Amino acid sequence: MSTERMDNSAEGFHKWLKMLVDRVNPSEKDTVLLITDGHSSHIDLNVITIAKEHQIHMLSLPSHTSHKFQPLDRVVMKSVKTHEKHVHSG
Repeated sequence: MSTERMDNSAEGFHKWLKMLVDRVNPSEKDTVLLITDGHSSHIDLNVITIAKEHQIHMLSLPSHTSHKFQPLDRVVMKSVKTHEKHVHSG
């Protein structure tokens, strides 16, 4: 969404969620499923309120398991990152 680095606080995630709402414009007809890891910033009351008000359904993966649910990170992106390191190192 943004190249600007957000912090890992509830306030940072709240700002990011507002940017998502502005860009995606979820509605009752076009709801959004947002899958998050178990980070505490995603469980903040303000975040949950914004999500509920804007038809964003949040699914939180159990802590320390997101790598198991992200096969693209484990296979495809790992290969891309390895290739990038090789290209940029020599």
